[in-house]
Amino acid sequence: MVGARTAALRCGTVTSEYMTVNVNGVDYIAQRRADIFAQSGDSGAPIFLNNNAIGIFSAFGAGSARYYSHVGYIDDMRNVTPCFDVRCGDGGT
Repeated sequence: MVGARTAALRCGTVTSEYMTVNVNGVDYIAQRRADIFAQSGDSGAPIFLNNNAIGIFSAFGAGSARYYSHVGYIDDMRNVTPCFDVRCGDGGT
């Protein structure tokens, strides 16, 4: 993960998959828990596995629990395809 506050690349391990968690009264569904270092302000940061984007950082849980949405779930819910090309904003030309 590389976040806005945690600007250096941080590594971690996925410790649980497909869970619904409630953080500060907000339900986050189909989350994956990982033991990555993150700070307040990192929400929305991309999560990578090797050179592939696999998710988006969502929330902090108790202790060292950190949660992210898997990119496949985001695709399914929003019917979008992530684009990592700077030309995407102008139609990809």
